[in-house]
Amino acid sequence: MNVTTKIFLAAAIAAAAGSAATAQQHRNRQSSWGSRSSRDSEAKIYIRAGGGYSFGAGKGISGYNESEDDYEITKTNVPASLGKGISYDLGVGYMLNPYMGFELGARGLIGLNTTTEMTYEMEESSGYVYHGTNKFAYSGFALVPALRVVAPVGETFSFYSRVGVSLPLFGKVTYSHEGNESHIPMTGGELEQYNSSQAVEYTSYFKVGYSAALGVEVALGEHFSLFGEVNGLVASFEVKKATLTKSIENGKDELAGMSESEKVTEYTKEQTFDYDRYYDGDRVTDDGKAVSFTLPASSIGIAVGVALKF
Repeated sequence: MNVTTKIFLAAAIAAAAGSAATAQQHRNRQSSWGSRSSRDSEAKIYIRAGGGYSFGAGKGISGYNESEDDYEITKTNVPASLGKGISYDLGVGYMLNPYMGFELGARGLIGLNTTTEMTYEMEESSGYVYHGTNKFAYSGFALVPALRVVAPVGETFSFYSRVGVSLPLFGKVTYSHEGNESHIPMTGGELEQYNSSQAVEYTSYFKVGYSAALGVEVALGEHFSLFGEVNGLVASFEVKKATLTKSIENGKDELAGMSESEKVTEYTKEQTFDYDRYYDGDRVTDDGKAVSFTLPASSIGIAVGVALKF
């Protein structure tokens, strides 16, 4: 059972416990949480805002670091998830009673780069040296409708859980490559150098995710409180389109001279290539087309923030 699944399970247990507590409260109006009448008079509408950090979860193989030293090659796997980055959350909610309510949230992520590197050095044979760096990160924004369950402890402190779905409105992966190469020509002469720089933006098909949180809230007054939480997101990124946004070779911009199919690739969920038509002279081409693939974008995060109640 991975960590994200554990958060969802804990949130579900907390929701069930909160429902049980609600039933108990109706049976016992004078419990240690305070009288029902005082809690029923509490504010029902709230607005919250917070931010934190999300650690990538459900990692897949993103690539590897590779180095070669005179034909001795070393490769190291670099697993990653697109869920890594700085997160920010907004939410507007309505409490049906002091213990249960509904919320419409919005979650954004400013992704942090995952980096892989390639280094080749064969100086003894040709003076050949190459170093390449690949970076990618995800940024996105989603609506998160959710059920919220609260378990008060005393007059100012409470636990809460939140379970909902994530509906992405916007998301993209940015990928960049920087390469530098130098070698001595086989015919001899001076050292030659070559450098390249490319950047690609990927967009995704619409994919529903699942969100959950467990947190604590401390009231600092009748209408103001602070909260801290651990949250989880189960999500994926299925590539729909890739657009080449930069291509520079030895200082020369190559992008303007490229065709549309060279700059843009459409990713479809299924493709069929007809070999009979191809070999009969009807040259079927899939230029600008490719089969889509899915990248992990789940996360486990921590967040703190403030809430206003009306």
